[in-house]
Order: sequence, then structure tokens, then C-alpha cells
Amino acid sequence: MKYIDPDTAVSVLSMYISEPNRISKDPAPRSLLIRGREDELAKAEEVLKTIDVALKTKIFPLNNNLYEGKDQLDRIVQLVRIIVPDENRIRLNYTLNENAAMTEEKIKVPVGNPYIVVQGTQEELEAVGELISNIDRKLPQIMIEAKIVEINRNKTKDLGVSWFVGDQEGQISFGEMSLGGTLERQDLVSIRIQALEKKNLGRLVGNPRILTLSGKTAVISVGEKVPYRDIITDSEGNKSFPLKWLDVGVKMGVTPEVTQDGYIILHVFPKVSTFVEREYVLEGLTFKDPQPSEKSADTTARLRAGETLVIGGLIKSSDIETITKIPLLGEIPIIGELFTLRKKTHEETELIIFLTPSLVAY
Repeated sequence: MKYIDPDTAVSVLSMYISEPNRISKDPAPRSLLIRGREDELAKAEEVLKTIDVALKTKIFPLNNNLYEGKDQLDRIVQLVRIIVPDENRIRLNYTLNENAAMTEEKIKVPVGNPYIVVQGTQEELEAVGELISNIDRKLPQIMIEAKIVEINRNKTKDLGVSWFVGDQEGQISFGEMSLGGTLERQDLVSIRIQALEKKNLGRLVGNPRILTLSGKTAVISVGEKVPYRDIITDSEGNKSFPLKWLDVGVKMGVTPEVTQDGYIILHVFPKVSTFVEREYVLEGLTFKDPQPSEKSADTTARLRAGETLVIGGLIKSSDIETITKIPLLGEIPIIGELFTLRKKTHEETELIIFLTPSLVAY
């Protein structure tokens, strides 16, 4: 034997000899003594020629999406292990040291370098090269345009999004506009939103665009910070009222994936953060404490590039008190209430999200 370790050869050949104890190391260097039937000896010789070959080393550059951290490296190594059998079990040593390297016995994946080093036979290296060329491809880029519309449900109940059943299953109705399935005419959506804004029935909260890769999650955030006073009491009983901020608005994760037949699968999980004010009096001071409230959804849809997905039903309720006073008279203690008009209204708004993905050439 020229290349393979004798102990390894004994382990492999014992599967082809009826009695494993008929294989032993010969006193001569890198030699084995095998006893058995003629057919067994012929098979052992054939197997030995197959496994006793010179190993070569080759570097495979990872040009596109493969070099993305530990999880992806583990996945590559597992696939290579199928092609390159390692009798001593391949080991990868990961460290957090920026300058440290990953080492193992037969496959090495250096940290910080977009390539993989493989040691094996010529046939194995060719198979590894074919494997990497099949999976090391550029990921499609997707531009996602979002339109987030807030509609006043008190003024109009019939301008929201309605999902019909029966013969019109899957049809979407947006006011007087009715389209089958997903909205294919994005220009009509924009026109309708402008009409709502003109009539003061709704408003466009945000129109962000974001570019991402197939299979990668993009995050779209549209919102604001609302100030409020917090109460802090120290060990001596002294109170302070620092100003703090509460994040409200829409935060949405979108994961697009391009299929082989040209469709785009959108996995969308929007979260709407709002608040309800709670008024209380402490030591003669009136505070309005915002209580956080969240609504979320999770949906998956299949679209063609340029089609629009609609997500509705994210409803926000609030109670508003309007106070109108007659100047001067309304400020008089006790009797001032006689010249004050208080009006409480319950307001409902619905957020409707339009998502339009499109493929970007690369």
C-alpha cells in the first residue's frame, strides 16, 4: 500500500472477508496478510486498489451566497461529507477569535475567506466541484414597494377591504373597485388612495421601498415616537417624572422567495403598535399614561412580479374627548362647567397594507 493507513485498510477490507481475523498486518512496512477464498481475495484486491489512491487538494471559491456564517458553512460541509468519505469523522472547530481558523482533518473552511479547501481523490474533487457550481448561484433580487393606508372607519365602512366567498372566492373589493385575486393594477390602487385623501376619508401613512434577496427577510418600519412622563420613586420617597418615548406605528417583516416557475412567494408578518391613554392624578398633577397595544398578522401568498398583495383588518380603536369652552366664562371655577361643552367620540381606523414585489435584473 502506498497511501492508505494499514489500520484503515483492515477496517474496510473486513467487510469483504467472511472471517475478519483472516486479515492481519504483515511485518513488512505498509503491507497486509489476507487469507480467504479466491473470490474474496479478488474482491479485496479490487477494493484496495480503489481506496489506496493519492489524495489531492483543491480550493473551491464561493463567489455568491454560500459564505454566510456558521450555519451555511455547516450545510456545505455536510454535503461535501457525502461525497468525500472521511474514516476519522470530519471535525470543524469554531472560535470567536477574528483571526482564528477553522480546522479539521480532511476539509478546511478558513474564517474570513470565501472559499472551501477539500482533500480527496480526483473523482471526489470533480463531484464536489459540480455540487458547489449547482448551489453557488446568485440569488435573485426583489424590490418590494409598500403602501400603508389608514382609513377612517367612522366616516366610511364600505371602503375597507372585503373578502368574498362563494362564486367570488378570493376576489378583493376596494370601494367601487373590484379586482379578482391579487390586485394586478397598481395604478388604480394609487388613484383610489388619492381619492380617499381628497375626501378626507383616509391617508397614505407611508410608501417605503426596500431591496432584498430571495429568501432574505426585509424589515419595513413606518411610525413615530410618542412622549410620555414616567414616574420614578427613589429610596427616600422622592418622585421624579422623566420624559420617555413609546414607539408606535407599523413594523413589517417580508421574506420573498422566487420559485423556478417565476412566481414570488411572499411571507409577510406585520405588527401594528398603538397605545391607549390612561389618565390619572398623582399629588395634584394629571398624567396621561399611554398603554401599549399590538396587533399582528402572519400570511403567505404567491404572486407574479408586479402583482399586489393586500392585507387588511388591522383595526385601531380610540376614544377622543373634545372640550369646547366659552372664552373667560369657561375658566371660572365651579360654574365654568356651565359654559363648557364636552364631547366624547369613538374612532376606528383600519390599516390596509399593499405590497408589490418586482424582480430586479443583476
